[in-house]
Amino acid sequence: MSKLSLRQMEIFRAIMRSGTMTAAAQSLGITQPAASRLLHHAEDQLGMLLFERANGGLQATPEAKALFPEVDRIFSDIEYVQRVAEDLPRLRAGRLHIATIPSMAITVVARALGTFVQRHPGVTISTSTVLNFEVPELVINRRADLGLAFMPIPAHGIDVEEIAQTQIVAVLPDGHPLLEKAVVTPPDLTGYPLISFSNSLPIGKWIETAFQDFGINQPMAVEVGNSFVACAFARAGSGVALVDQLATESGVFADLHIRPVEPRLSISAVMVRPQEHRLSMLAEAFAHELRKDH
Repeated sequence: MSKLSLRQMEIFRAIMRSGTMTAAAQSLGITQPAASRLLHHAEDQLGMLLFERANGGLQATPEAKALFPEVDRIFSDIEYVQRVAEDLPRLRAGRLHIATIPSMAITVVARALGTFVQRHPGVTISTSTVLNFEVPELVINRRADLGLAFMPIPAHGIDVEEIAQTQIVAVLPDGHPLLEKAVVTPPDLTGYPLISFSNSLPIGKWIETAFQDFGINQPMAVEVGNSFVACAFARAGSGVALVDQLATESGVFADLHIRPVEPRLSISAVMVRPQEHRLSMLAEAFAHELRKDH
């Protein structure tokens, strides 16, 4: 099977682009005889002419015209790779994949990205908004460079670094009776439909424990997968949403009312990184922006 070397493809491309052997040789920094030998060898390898010799010049054959777009694409890709390789040390190119829970995506991640994108134009950011337990899985499986989640999460194969503290708050619609209170407690919430996470998830478990400490057993009326859905249901009058405070800082639900919950239920928001693999320079730069924000 005939194969062209990269050098042979290079001289072929140079001739097609410049139109003459002399100009092609000059563009590659070689002599004209050396360029001619490369072309002859390429034609011998292929068993066909790429150029017709006429009147001291070269005329591309139909076969050469058919081959040129494919060869040109190869070198365009190579040139792109070289540009990326040159830009990576300056953090001007590359791809960064972040796995995050929704409330951190729209607050912590959004604020860090605002500065990061300005400082690193040309970098592509990919985000996956997932459930809390999925964040470390994506990082461990190297499908994400960094993750943002709430504690507790399984610690095997990852390192965690706290970047924020938040707490559980009650989200109330206009006209709700609990608006007259500056803070709400589990006894205050008794009898009202509650909207939050199931007790199989960290926030849901903390809420259940807080109620049980008061001797109250009140299951959720509506179980949700993220805090924004809970707030939307509260707005629609389905009940009182118990969510992390970060979700209320986005401004998406500015028409709703927020009340602290006592006893205070604190949540540690953490950055998740792989334990056994060094972060890329892009990921380190983004981690730096996350730390600056808090």
